[in-house]
Amino acid sequence: MRARGAVLAAAFLAVGSSAGLAQGPGDPTTVFADGFNLPCRIAVDSVGNVVVAETALGEILSVDSSGARTLVTNQIPDPRWVTFDAFGWLLVTSHTSAMVYRVSPQGEVTEFAEVDGGVGMVTRPDGSVWVAAVDTLWHFDAMGRQLEAIETVETYGIAVRGIYPAPNGDLYLTGSASLWKMSDGTLQNLQADLPYRWWGMAFDASGNGYWAHQGIDEGDIDRLSLVDLDGNWLNEVWLTQVVDPCRCAFGRNPDGSTNSDLFIGQRDGAIVKAAAGSTLAAGWPVVGLRFSHIDEAAAADEILGVPNLLPDATRTFLDVIGNNDSSYDVGDFRAYLIAAGVVD
Repeated sequence: MRARGAVLAAAFLAVGSSAGLAQGPGDPTTVFADGFNLPCRIAVDSVGNVVVAETALGEILSVDSSGARTLVTNQIPDPRWVTFDAFGWLLVTSHTSAMVYRVSPQGEVTEFAEVDGGVGMVTRPDGSVWVAAVDTLWHFDAMGRQLEAIETVETYGIAVRGIYPAPNGDLYLTGSASLWKMSDGTLQNLQADLPYRWWGMAFDASGNGYWAHQGIDEGDIDRLSLVDLDGNWLNEVWLTQVVDPCRCAFGRNPDGSTNSDLFIGQRDGAIVKAAAGSTLAAGWPVVGLRFSHIDEAAAADEILGVPNLLPDATRTFLDVIGNNDSSYDVGDFRAYLIAAGVVD
């Protein structure tokens, strides 16, 4: 693995400056936590802790704002991706066991859905979950029942390495050297055959995509680039002081709202943060619906006949966790109250 100094020296030579190292708007970075094996699978929980899947060690760790680490679980073999579902439970893909697992806040591990080779995952506004598994995109409802599968290699020629939500409602997919957009179940190529190795991406609430780029050519530099929703370059060297960046994730405030802190996992074992105030907007949430934010009074009043109090996505979610009969009814409301701990 290259040392940080070698990468920064390459950045210096690339711009031909004698005044100092090249800096983008996101520089300088600061170290949030280091000493990991490979922190390329990170997520941020509802109170701002950074969750890290240590692939080779088989551990899921939670890192608080002070850098203190807590073991969440070591019961998932070869964890490959982490995110949260609408209930606030951790979802983890496992390469070895071809499974997506759910981890409760108490650390209990259960099976969510069978997926071979899951490398990316996101929760949508209706609570459903998309999993990228290189050759296939899998779509499950909030309880882990399969909704659809889209073959990406056979149909589109893309080996998907990551999947990310954006404010326009579309999902964005990264391959090793390409960027795609999925809208209404159809994939559209935005960029292809780039001379880079692309990894993680995170969108802010204004639709700017922060895209991690690992340099692979002589004289190239590791960086984060900025793109718009159409895949156009906004700034190819938005941030340069990184080492083999592989994952980006926006932070959260203690109340659960997404903030402007941008965490970057690096293959050298460190998680760094972009310069304070450098991101153009607060992050766009990876989890589009949170169970804890459902209005109990509105959920009850709709059952009593008051229409249109709940968004369509919320009604769909409540039906899925209830009797799953394509309509929101009293059985679904009871299931919601049980899940919320209101009734047994």
